[in-house]
Amino acid sequence: MQVLLENSSGRAGSRYSRRQILGWAGALCGVRSLARAQEDATFSTDVRVVNVLATVRDHQGHIIRDLTQADFSVSENGRAQLIRYFARESDLPLTLGLMVDTSMSQQHVINAERGASMRFLDQVLRETKDHVFIMQFDMAVRMCQELTSSRRKLEEALAFVDTPTKQDLRHQYSGGTLLYDAVVEASKQVMKNQSGRKALIVLSDGVDTGSEATLTDATEAALRTDTLTYSILFSDAGFYRGPLFGRMGDAGGRNALMRLEV
Repeated sequence: MQVLLENSSGRAGSRYSRRQILGWAGALCGVRSLARAQEDATFSTDVRVVNVLATVRDHQGHIIRDLTQADFSVSENGRAQLIRYFARESDLPLTLGLMVDTSMSQQHVINAERGASMRFLDQVLRETKDHVFIMQFDMAVRMCQELTSSRRKLEEALAFVDTPTKQDLRHQYSGGTLLYDAVVEASKQVMKNQSGRKALIVLSDGVDTGSEATLTDATEAALRTDTLTYSILFSDAGFYRGPLFGRMGDAGGRNALMRLEV
């Protein structure tokens, strides 16, 4: 569902807490949240209408689909806000970005990442409506497949997603995992130009090394483009779980743990 609010003060440049304006968001494909942000992320908006996405479930976890505008009320600091527009988005097109960590720390789990991505596409992608792009990141950020609704093209692109070869490493002065840069690039270069429902699916151990962007930059970039971020942890035994698996929940998505012993 999409709820657009108008600040009752009628002034531009107001500040909103993400938790204040974002309802509970259900995980895609039943992914359960295992981590939650400990502090609220705030951001500024220069417009009077704020886009709010919400998913509502009953006590059994089933999505409630027949809610109307009258079933919602929103307040900021105790003051009721006007719901200017209201729409159900469950049937609207979905824009997804599959963000695959291909740094050397993922060498032993890259096949699992590819397999999970393909299964995800099989379960979620509606070829007549939805569009997906695939991006990989390690010491560089690369677009593997531009936005497409073709499952065949996406599967072909995933087949070539891999960790760096020895030759790749010889041509680089240093390694790295440009996770935050990848989220910022995907948000600004792709999601900013899309409308409707948008989400990034990040498959990674959550560790960033070498990005110019910070974790806050990545979170805010997703927020400003109304993009939910779902982070799924892939790592081998003895993994270190990076700070992504806490703060990226601020971007309205969910976190999930998939520890793979190899």
